[in-house]
Amino acid sequence: MIENNSLPKVSVLINTFNRSSLLRRSVGSVLGQDYPNIELIIIDDASTDNTEDVVRSFASDKIRYIKNPENLGSKHGDRLMAKRFMYEYATGEYCVYLCDDDYWLPKDLLSRQVSLFMKYENLSAVIGGMAQIWPTPVDLTPAPHGATWFKEYVPSIKNATFNRNIFPQGFISSDDFLYLYSSDIANRNILTGATLYKKSKFIEAGIFSGDGSKWQAGYEWQAGIATVGDIYYLDEPCVMAEVDINSASYRGTQYAHMMDCLVSISCAFNKVRQNFTAYKQTNFYQHESRMKQSVIMTYALNQLTYKLGHFDNNPLEGIKKIFSVPITARDFWHAISSYDIPLSKYNLLLIFLSISPRKIALYFKSLLHRQRPDWMEHYSKFTESLKKDT
Repeated sequence: MIENNSLPKVSVLINTFNRSSLLRRSVGSVLGQDYPNIELIIIDDASTDNTEDVVRSFASDKIRYIKNPENLGSKHGDRLMAKRFMYEYATGEYCVYLCDDDYWLPKDLLSRQVSLFMKYENLSAVIGGMAQIWPTPVDLTPAPHGATWFKEYVPSIKNATFNRNIFPQGFISSDDFLYLYSSDIANRNILTGATLYKKSKFIEAGIFSGDGSKWQAGYEWQAGIATVGDIYYLDEPCVMAEVDINSASYRGTQYAHMMDCLVSISCAFNKVRQNFTAYKQTNFYQHESRMKQSVIMTYALNQLTYKLGHFDNNPLEGIKKIFSVPITARDFWHAISSYDIPLSKYNLLLIFLSISPRKIALYFKSLLHRQRPDWMEHYSKFTESLKKDT
């Protein structure tokens, strides 16, 4: 292929630590792209294996290798490396962060994404769909009642599934994207590994400009970028993500993760919240409030479904251990009061059942099947009344 440096440069980050065998796959998926003008910045977080040898084996002038003198991810998560990438290292007009254990499926992913930026003037990000690779075979469990998405297998990739239609294919305005995101936050908070960001928009949104979350920075990435521009969604498997019980997503207690989510959501709206009085009159305020409410309800629902035995046959071995320290009534109250989160009566019922003895939860199980909690579909109609229920 003839190098064409007249095309906009794309900067790719891979942050890695002691995953040399998996790193080869992710680097290969980047260098195998048909888009010519890229730089691949690999930040080695003080690995002790043969990571450096693997990187040098590619012998590519597109790679810039940076090795940290000490491990920073254990203290700060990936957020610190992503911040340095965006604000210090990346020289491209567009940027993307790919985890070292994930890889891109389409070889024309970057070229298609860049062409969409050329077509739509106000795009801030082009998001590629995320597929999950499970450690064991999985069934295609039905989507929740009322959901627009459905699960399907990824052809030719063992134990891989993809949630189709979590967002509509194509252009999505900023307001519509944030509304959809906040309406079903558990299923729409996908990895950023196939999301190409316009760097100037990323900085304009103030993402990573201050302190933030440790594990759940995805909300800051995805919601934050939508506060300054529109989104385009590719409804296909673009990034293949390994599901690993040992990943950061499963460290810490459920309460710690819930609070980390709320911090990340707050960070996403920091820039547009600077004049809070005016901010309360905007849709951004409604989206932020709905996102935080949806997080609280997601963790309450997870705790309840675990109590009812719905995790007994989960394909991820060891998943039940993350519920060993339950979220208490005091924990929920602290989160709700700290962030002034409005709740309806159904929301409060769900929290009550999640902290109740199992026999009480079983008694009300049929009620939950008949009356779905309304934090998703009906929030826009009941915003004012929900505030009175808090």
